[in-house]
Amino acid sequence: MKNVILILFLSVSITNLLAQPHIPRKYSGSIPPVEKSGNSADLPGKIDWYIWNQDRWSIDQTVSATYNALGYTITLTYERITGTDQKKTYTYNENGQLTRALTQVKQDGLWLNSNRTTCEFDDRGNEILRTFENYISGVWMILNGVRTDLEYQDNQVYHKTISFFDTSDGSYDLFWRFTYTYLDGVCTGYVNESFRNETWVNDFRAFLFYDDENRPDYNLYDSWDTNAGAWATDEMERYFYSGEMNQTLILYQFYPETSLYVPTERYVDEYDDHRNQTLMTSEAWQDGDWCITDGNRCTISYDEVHAITRITETWIAEDEATAAHWENSTKEEFSDFQSSGIGELAAPKIEFKCFPNPASGNIEIIYATPWAGRVELTLMTLDGKVTRSSKEPGLQGKVSWDLDTLPAGIYVIRLTDQAGTAITRKIIKE
Repeated sequence: MKNVILILFLSVSITNLLAQPHIPRKYSGSIPPVEKSGNSADLPGKIDWYIWNQDRWSIDQTVSATYNALGYTITLTYERITGTDQKKTYTYNENGQLTRALTQVKQDGLWLNSNRTTCEFDDRGNEILRTFENYISGVWMILNGVRTDLEYQDNQVYHKTISFFDTSDGSYDLFWRFTYTYLDGVCTGYVNESFRNETWVNDFRAFLFYDDENRPDYNLYDSWDTNAGAWATDEMERYFYSGEMNQTLILYQFYPETSLYVPTERYVDEYDDHRNQTLMTSEAWQDGDWCITDGNRCTISYDEVHAITRITETWIAEDEATAAHWENSTKEEFSDFQSSGIGELAAPKIEFKCFPNPASGNIEIIYATPWAGRVELTLMTLDGKVTRSSKEPGLQGKVSWDLDTLPAGIYVIRLTDQAGTAITRKIIKE
């Protein structure tokens, strides 16, 4: 089968998957993150965006996109039918991490600065600062910001301290601290503390468990009982998988009077055969059954090479006048496909780090992918000769390779998923 790709409406995620060990994040209720997937080097230069207006589709805006040689979005220009045109410009560091997203608006034919998001990373590639600024009277002013202070032990994040920007005095105020535990390089739990009254106070703790394929299996959460001065059993999360990417997360609440976990919420993510998301729902457990409370589902049309149309429906809750139902929301039409000039794209959602670099002995390889299927790691010389390879679990992992027997020089480590999507890193063997 020919690889078929959907290039969704491309806004770039600035979330760094490796900024912290795996901590499951609950459903946010937003539209699925926009990303590109698959192996095709063709990217849409034009996206026509429609909104559903009672009984028909109405054009809302046209988006023009440009990309760099690796397929990363450089500019998105929004030509709106009503309202102000807008342009977003993205800047990346040498590791492909987004360092700046600039938004400008068009006035009297000129592009004027509006706001920007800026990210900084440490030498291990972990995010340490993110700020959101508005451009006011010719000056960039920080509206909000998050600072992350990381402490490492044995090349793992041991302490992570989160501080938030205080607009009243321009400082960063301590807010959260995470302390992580590991087993064989895999995060098995953490304790979260909040900064209150000039001291750190226990908030909650988590115990993380994985299945035989190193995918998240279930997580147990305890909350801190201030009155008792002890941990109290609180919640559980359980993961269920089907196919390559489909995933269901169920939340349970612990009831001490019965010593039982009772289901409360469920979050469902489903994908089609082309690895494009088609369903995302938030559901509540009511009267012995799951009931949708929020969600989006997509119908995607393909030609032989590309996804050309995506229609998104939104779940409308029941009210006095109508029953709960799916209702048309948006339609995107993709066209003017352009080639990045390469066959393998460094997909932004795959995170892949190798350190130390340069290396003289062991090198640590840490990766995180959105897919549960196994991945392949390959070590090659610059002329393509394979010196080592291994199959590893999907989603996330850590591998240590001994480079002692290799001659000094430059090598390439490649990570490949089951569909053939690849990302590479150059390393130096001293």
